[in-house]
Amino acid sequence: MCKQIPELAPIAGKFPFVSMSVDDLFVSNRFLPTTGELFHYLEVRQAVAGIPKAMVFDEIDHLGAYIKRNRFDQDMKEQLETADMATWDGFSEVIDEYFTGDDRQSKPVPTQDYIRQRSLKYLARLTTHVRKDGWKSMRIYETLGANSESQSLQY
Repeated sequence: MCKQIPELAPIAGKFPFVSMSVDDLFVSNRFLPTTGELFHYLEVRQAVAGIPKAMVFDEIDHLGAYIKRNRFDQDMKEQLETADMATWDGFSEVIDEYFTGDDRQSKPVPTQDYIRQRSLKYLARLTTHVRKDGWKSMRIYETLGANSESQSLQY
């Protein structure tokens, strides 16, 4: 568990270390197809990396926990209020089930079924605007007409 190695400190003293393989990124891209969804997942993933006593078995478990629980970093922090350590395992099941069998091309990709459609539109817009105009245009979008959009992203 690399969180227990003192030499692995947060980058610039601020950003917890996350190590992902290229294969894990390919799988993540299949389940989180928009830039906004991927950025949000990586934000949650990095938050979990910054909780020293929170352990998740592997990257696919992280992704599965995100799909099932979304802000699972907050769930883990809550568990640690009454426990010395939180270890999660088995969340990869939702990912494993998708890849089981020859019919995966026809199966729908598991998604976070509790996300509001409005939030999905906002996350999808990030894909378009980050590449074209950058974050500045998304800040204007958020300010001008979507006050509840930013709140709804806090699932």
